[in-house]
Amino acid sequence: MRDSFLFALDAVLSNRRRALLTVAIIAVGVASLVGIQTAVNVLADRVAGSFGKLGAGLFTVQACEDAMPIDGRQAAAFVDACDFAEAVTRWNIRSRKAVVRSGGVATDPVVRIVAADAGYVPCQGVRLAAGRNITAREVEQHEPVVLIGDQIRRKLFGDATALGEEVSSEGMRWRVVGVLERQGALFGTGLDGSLLCPIEAAAPSCAVSVRIKALGGDAAALTAAGRLMSAIRRLPPSAEPDFEIVQADSTQATLYSLRAKL
Repeated sequence: MRDSFLFALDAVLSNRRRALLTVAIIAVGVASLVGIQTAVNVLADRVAGSFGKLGAGLFTVQACEDAMPIDGRQAAAFVDACDFAEAVTRWNIRSRKAVVRSGGVATDPVVRIVAADAGYVPCQGVRLAAGRNITAREVEQHEPVVLIGDQIRRKLFGDATALGEEVSSEGMRWRVVGVLERQGALFGTGLDGSLLCPIEAAAPSCAVSVRIKALGGDAAALTAAGRLMSAIRRLPPSAEPDFEIVQADSTQATLYSLRAKL
């Protein structure tokens, strides 16, 4: 044993540079693996926390990529007939990279403008830091009122509440009636960098989001949503749906699956 140890020590001392390089490579590899696993764990936990804020399962019904869009009339019909949800809303994205201005101050071109009805805020499970939600009457009459995220408020108005102030973007002007509570963003700017205005009744393309009590999506609710949208779009019983139902917690499940494999 002693001779073997002395032989190994002599080999290491004779090839110091090679030995140090080998140790460094192993150390970097182990550190990289630990860093990747830590990053995935943190990301998965943040996703869990973000979806936990919703307080319930959330899923969205949207047209398939190559199908005719869900128009405003169909989305409104779904919202009116949906009797299995805790909250339901119709919405669309008017812009993903808008600039919002007020009093000579402008945001970066990263604001997401969401047009939606009064159910969007409760459906997303968010709260207001100041002011109030838009109302059904304001949506029906397409009043120039708006909710803004905390990031927009801080950029344009500093520490002020922003309530009653006027903001503009893409040729539109709105009066701020509410400010969303700061959420923190997992990807991009999230709701903190969003502006929420009333949706037009004749919107050419919409999605519908549904919030239910069962976290992760209740099978009966998903089935009911599929049947309702199929009826509204007048699809034959044997036809494949030209829409898809996307569950909000699918990203969370994917990340936890990835973490388990590391």
